[in-house]
Amino acid sequence: MIETGFALLKDVGLNLFTSFNGLILVAAVFIPFEKLFSIRPQKILRFQWKSDVVYYFLSRLISDFVLTIPFSFIILLCSFVPLDSTQAFFGGLPFAMKFALGLLIGEFGAYWGHRFLHEVPVLWKFHAIHHAAEEMDWLVNIRVHPVETIMLKTFQFVPLFALGLVSIGSDSSSLLLVLIPLVGALWGYFIHSNIRWRFGFLEWVITTPVFHHWHHTNDSPRLYNKNYAFVLPIYDYIFGSIHLPKKDFSKTFGIKEKVPTTFLGQLMYPFESSNKKRSKSKSLQIPASEGNPEPTPKSFLP
Repeated sequence: MIETGFALLKDVGLNLFTSFNGLILVAAVFIPFEKLFSIRPQKILRFQWKSDVVYYFLSRLISDFVLTIPFSFIILLCSFVPLDSTQAFFGGLPFAMKFALGLLIGEFGAYWGHRFLHEVPVLWKFHAIHHAAEEMDWLVNIRVHPVETIMLKTFQFVPLFALGLVSIGSDSSSLLLVLIPLVGALWGYFIHSNIRWRFGFLEWVITTPVFHHWHHTNDSPRLYNKNYAFVLPIYDYIFGSIHLPKKDFSKTFGIKEKVPTTFLGQLMYPFESSNKKRSKSKSLQIPASEGNPEPTPKSFLP
């Protein structure tokens, strides 16, 4: 028992060490880029950046340890689904094809998980923490409540497990459990960053900072509930949630709801009883600063 405890502590310590190195590497890339190619002038270390760093390490621990519980349950359920021939077909595809399909299908699940976070009132309270940031930069990507992290990862990987595109084991399918989240995480830093790059016609097939900044916009109520995609905007086109003007940039961000400014306060915010009446409202997203009121998006549910 003691040896197991020490082994677990060792794993946690190693995870935190590698996570720290990863954060330093990402910062070394994006901080200079945001200074050289910024959309709008702002400080390197914006308000609440320390809380965002805590979210980063918490998210890494959840990904490496906590997610094994729902993923194990998903694998067990998938074993009872009569999809043996389908799983054999997808599992036997070349690695490159499985990777491409994994991104496409995983994005479908992530799109709807993200959309539910906006349009289901009780889920919005978790996602509101992410949208409460009034400035956009690469660090906003990691400002995510742990419940939201678990939900989005589950939505993303359930269809991949069910189809046999990913699996736990020694073959190449298990490698996708690392590569697909890695691509999503790195691209997430990019699309949240304060970088003005546009990709021309490629914006039809891949997301950009401009694309995702419109998702966080506080400019006008008619622009809420847009651009849910993380990497591939195809589902926003299909389901009518796209907004991507050729020249305009979003100017304001944030929500109206009073989200705590401390990490622990934000962690407990979705569970506060004082939010019960607010969570029943069909309007969700309203901005954070008094000078930038933002009505919340309407739910498509009754």
